[in-house]
Amino acid sequence: MSPWPASQTAPASPARFGYARAPTPYFGPSPMLRIAIVDDHQIVRAGFRELLADELGLEIEFEAASGEAALESLREQPVDVLLLDLSLPGQSGVDVLRAVRQRYEGVRVLMLSGFPEERYALAMIRNGADGYLCKDCSREELLQAIRTVAQGRRYVSARTA
Repeated sequence: MSPWPASQTAPASPARFGYARAPTPYFGPSPMLRIAIVDDHQIVRAGFRELLADELGLEIEFEAASGEAALESLREQPVDVLLLDLSLPGQSGVDVLRAVRQRYEGVRVLMLSGFPEERYALAMIRNGADGYLCKDCSREELLQAIRTVAQGRRYVSARTA
């Protein structure tokens, strides 16, 4: 027997949207952007965390050192933007990108790489990434890329465009 009165229906299950728990609602003038950082190098994750730490409107939801860990964390902690390294041990960034596209429709993916944008950016966009950024970018460019993809638009740097 359902605990809900006959005149009401139960709320949609979070599992229906690919999450183990319901996303935390935010009631305010400008919602916090929830960010995840996925890179196999701890120092790179720390660097991106430091670059984003004082930025209003952004919250680091989780960090992961592998594609498998990222996908596991996404089941428990929904994010708006996934900063995803292209080159990961085990499941590559491309594999994680495909899995995210299949399971988490609302997650925006910004690919990060040390590989030249001219060579990889358009291929990653064609594979479903919302943007591509080299790891040697400035703080301002990183913030611009995050906000651009969060709004549902594509991002490539001026060097690639």
